[in-house]
Amino acid sequence: MNNFYSYSIDIWSVGCIFAELFSMMKENFENFTDRTPLFPGSSCYKLSPSNGEKLNEDKAKQKDQLFKIFQVIGTPKPEDDLSTFLEQKESQDYVRSFPSMERVNLEDLYPASDPRGIALIYRMLEFNPNKRITAEQAIMDPYFDDIRIEEQEHYPPPKIDLSIDDLGR
Repeated sequence: MNNFYSYSIDIWSVGCIFAELFSMMKENFENFTDRTPLFPGSSCYKLSPSNGEKLNEDKAKQKDQLFKIFQVIGTPKPEDDLSTFLEQKESQDYVRSFPSMERVNLEDLYPASDPRGIALIYRMLEFNPNKRITAEQAIMDPYFDDIRIEEQEHYPPPKIDLSIDDLGR
């Protein structure tokens, strides 16, 4: 178990942005008012207040960001051992408390989009971060074949210095 930042969080963010770019295509949503975020949650259950509104647990979950996510990507499968990426048992139990949901077909949501791009979004929005595509894998995805310039791609090892020992010296 680790308590540190993972690049898989960035990939999730890129997947959300990528999906929103598809929603910006006039061919997918002609009226701009129909263009919405992929996961339009309104609260983070147990952490955010619900504007004084008393909600039972089922109603709260329907407003919960995670509920909105599971409505799109589906709930985790039994083979996704939640303990490998959710440290707190309470968090694992909460995720397991959702009703089983299957992922939606994003090709129905974004019918004018390249199916290769849809497939890439699915790989970026994998709930289990251990199964989520990496940045390097995403760049090599067939969706980018027409625009990649491999000789310009460099992957130096990340240099992150979080030490504070030298402060004040």
